[in-house]
Amino acid sequence: MNERAKRILEWSKKKKAGPYLIEIWPTNRCNLRCIMCGTWNNREKLEKMGIKYDPKSEIKMEVSEERLLKLVDEANELNAKEFLITGGGEPFVRKSTTLKLIKKIKEYGMFGNINTNGSLLTKSDIDKIVKTGWDMIMFSVDGPDAKTHDFIRGVRGTFQKVKTALQEIKKLKKKYRQDKPKVVFNTVLTNKIFDKIDKLILFASEMG
Repeated sequence: MNERAKRILEWSKKKKAGPYLIEIWPTNRCNLRCIMCGTWNNREKLEKMGIKYDPKSEIKMEVSEERLLKLVDEANELNAKEFLITGGGEPFVRKSTTLKLIKKIKEYGMFGNINTNGSLLTKSDIDKIVKTGWDMIMFSVDGPDAKTHDFIRGVRGTFQKVKTALQEIKKLKKKYRQDKPKVVFNTVLTNKIFDKIDKLILFASEMG
């Protein structure tokens, strides 16, 4: 907080001060079809107007891997302290690029956080992430069971994939004797989950 206040003070004096946190959106593409997702809702509206969604056009609009990695270099030069990898899609749809970003951010010693639905992570991916000393992973978990979570996420089998990923993180943190990454749940409160919050808390505890 002191560092953030210091930078605001510098700006107020019209002096140059780099950003404290950088937020990167690798992609707006996603492998799920969440019922509350604004990105999918906008695409459905366009389709009703006769404008069909084309994933290839989405790829063309994405910032190149080279530019994203260069941005990390520039952030370091500006003395940025934190990175958040998030977006209108799932960062691990661009898995190779996202893993390179994670590695480079930690090479500079910056705090790293990422938002993910967790369904695309393999054991190998998780091993790489834990070994880098990545700081935080925010998992989108919308229920303590497959029936609830998969309904909201729009794809069957998603809950089990997320659970497997969470168990692997817990196992590898123990194996490598470290407390990173911290695991956080992002949950959308709906009429499908409001009476299951206690069970969700128990599930979160079990997953570490």
